[in-house]
Amino acid sequence: MISYLEMTSKSYLVETAKDGPEALHRLEDQPFDVVLCDLRLRGEMDGGDVTRAIVERHPGVRVVVFSGVDTGTSKEQVLEAGAFFFLSKPIKRAELRHAIETINSLRRTERLHEWFAALTRISFELQTSFDFD
Repeated sequence: MISYLEMTSKSYLVETAKDGPEALHRLEDQPFDVVLCDLRLRGEMDGGDVTRAIVERHPGVRVVVFSGVDTGTSKEQVLEAGAFFFLSKPIKRAELRHAIETINSLRRTERLHEWFAALTRISFELQTSFDFD
């Protein structure tokens, strides 16, 4: 098992939520890059419901779902709902590290593309403003 303390000691800011609605509420209050979510949650929402809501409301947030019940259909449904990764319990440190590092790498690539697109637009505007034809 990977502890809260272990995650925070790796320079990750970690917050917890008691259920799906609380997690969704926290996402409204502040940005998160990654949400780790169990497939089975108490209350009216399960991990699939939470994943669908996050993907719909916060498309930039990546969701990693984990479960002790690794049925093919559950995994398939969660991935179709938009989960970025599905991990089976017990979660291995290397698997979680790989998932988070992959998400961070993707996030860096997306930001570089955004910056490049902005610089391209600026360059185009400058070029047309200096065009004396």
